[in-house]
This record gives sequence, C-alpha cells and structure tokens, in this order.
Amino acid sequence: DGRTLVAALEQPPPALGVQVVLFEAESGARRTFLELPRILLSSLAWLPDGSGLVAAGVNLKASLQEQVYLITYPGGLVQPVTNDFHRYFEVSVAGGPAPTDAAPAIAAVRQTRLANLWVADALGDAARPITSITSPENSPLNFSVAGTDQVIFDAPQDGTLQIWSASAAGGEPRALTTGSVLSANARGAAGLIVCDRLEESEAHVWRVAPDGTGLR
Repeated sequence: DGRTLVAALEQPPPALGVQVVLFEAESGARRTFLELPRILLSSLAWLPDGSGLVAAGVNLKASLQEQVYLITYPGGLVQPVTNDFHRYFEVSVAGGPAPTDAAPAIAAVRQTRLANLWVADALGDAARPITSITSPENSPLNFSVAGTDQVIFDAPQDGTLQIWSASAAGGEPRALTTGSVLSANARGAAGLIVCDRLEESEAHVWRVAPDGTGLR
C-alpha cells in the first residue's frame, strides 16, 4: 500500500544472520518484523496484496548459493521458491490484487555457471582439461591440490554439495564425501584432505583420506 517499507539488516558474526525491519513511510518509525539466523538476504519485495515478501538470499543452513524465498506476513514463515545451484538476485513482483485477480509473478536475475578444471604445464605446454562437465548443475566450485597428481574440488550432487577428487592426468572424478550434509572448502594436507561440513546449526572441519576412506 506504499505505507510500509521493508529492509534487510545483516548481522555480523557471531550472530551471522539478518533482521527484516519495517519502516512506516509517514513517521519513519521502525520495528523489527523477523530475525533469521544464518540467513543473508540481498533483496526484498512486497507481494501486491501485502500478504508476504519475496526475497533473494542464501540460507547457510541449507545452501551455499542465493535462492528465492517467500516470507509470509505477518506470520513470518520462510518457504523456498527455488532449490538449485544457480544464483538468484534482484527479485521483483508484478501483478496486482483484485479487481484484476492477476496472479503475482516473481522476477529475478539468475546467474548460471558452467566450469571445468584445466591443468597447464609451468613450462608453457598447452593447457588440457581434467574434467568434462557439461551442465552448470554439476560444475566444480572451489578447488585445491592434494599431492602431486590429485585435484580436489566442491561440486553439486543430488541437491547437496560434496567433495570430489580428480587425477591430474584426467579421467572420471570420484566423490570423497556423500550424504545430505553440505561439504565444501576442501584443502589438501600431508596424507589427508580436510573440508568444512555445514550442518543444520553449525559447521565442523572433517578429514578424509585421499582415497575417500576414513571420513570423520
């Protein structure tokens, strides 16, 4: 109705979350609508009938990529609209309430990324690929080197993020972690690989052998 403005205020660590606050346009009065721990929002937009908000942001408990969410008002229930490994920004809403009865349409900027890992000889020989990913949904993210001939990286698998290993000589990558927990930021160390495992309320550092055994 143009009388209530909404904004997202990020809370730095250790809180690491966002406050959704409302401002009265006429008086400037501010009140807190919602506090969302471990969620960071980049944009917000009202639904035309005022029954909720559309938001773009990242839920650190469930994903490492920005997604689109619906937030009911005044209930404050957060529901995902998208659930993939694309990134979404700058949400807006079109459509209006009665008498048009036009269903609101959500628009957002979606960023897709298709990536592969390549290796190049330090002496100047031609670079060559060591992965052959064909879909943005499975593209490698962060990577590191473990030993002289093994590259480890994060990549999506079945809706989660897992740690993978590939030989510098090429060949089919092998998953080193599995399950519903997000695994990321793999680093190579002496005889082992360490990574972050993002659980529901916190993150822990795990270790696994280069062949995928001994995950703990």
